[in-house]
Amino acid sequence: MLDLTPKTFHVFDNGVEQKIAHWDLGGDPLAVGLVIETSTQVRAMIPTIHNLGSIFTETVMALDGEAAVITYDDEINVVQPFTHDHDAVEKCIADTK
Repeated sequence: MLDLTPKTFHVFDNGVEQKIAHWDLGGDPLAVGLVIETSTQVRAMIPTIHNLGSIFTETVMALDGEAAVITYDDEINVVQPFTHDHDAVEKCIADTK
């Protein structure tokens, strides 16, 4: 577990540091859009990306999070809209070309 406290962060508004009035480490589920570049410049990395699906779903999505998978090169493709389904997200990552 991370040992984060309000003193770990400095929040500024128009250059003036603000007091952190409320501190909560949460535990709320995340909604994350995973954007994967698929241009020829990164094609050599695609096999590595294929192996990251379960790591992404287990750590970022955890139990209650949701994710979308978006790829882009000369066009943008939403290959998986937001879902809580780990298997669907892992399959999209594994199928990235």
